[in-house]
Amino acid sequence: MVQWENVQHFTQREFDSPDLKGSGAGMDPLTVYRLDALRCLIDKAFRINSGYRTPAHNRVVGGEPGSAHLIGQAADIGTLGWTKEQRRNLIILARKLGFVGIGIGTSYIHLDTMQRGRKVAWIYPNGRFKTIPVSDELKYV
Repeated sequence: MVQWENVQHFTQREFDSPDLKGSGAGMDPLTVYRLDALRCLIDKAFRINSGYRTPAHNRVVGGEPGSAHLIGQAADIGTLGWTKEQRRNLIILARKLGFVGIGIGTSYIHLDTMQRGRKVAWIYPNGRFKTIPVSDELKYV
């Protein structure tokens, strides 16, 4: 359980699924604490576009059936208006903090701590999920 009083930059509500108030309580503590540390390191405020998702909301937004959002181990960070350098920096720091899944959208970056046994990266061309080599992830920001 997340000790929200120890989280500097976010509130539980920011991680709620839009269809269920209080659902941010389902966030994985490690994920939230890493996001808070990332916010300190990047020294730039960022918005959580999506944190925990109920299965119903995940279907509505076209999320993957096994999405890390369903178990509170993911967040989509809003990066609209950010420079490429700021987005690259976010990814570099996220990797250093132990985020293993990184999805790169045009106006957001998905970060997750779901243990898959390896680091993974993907993009969303035409709204579809496409895996890319981790070594190439910074080329897509």
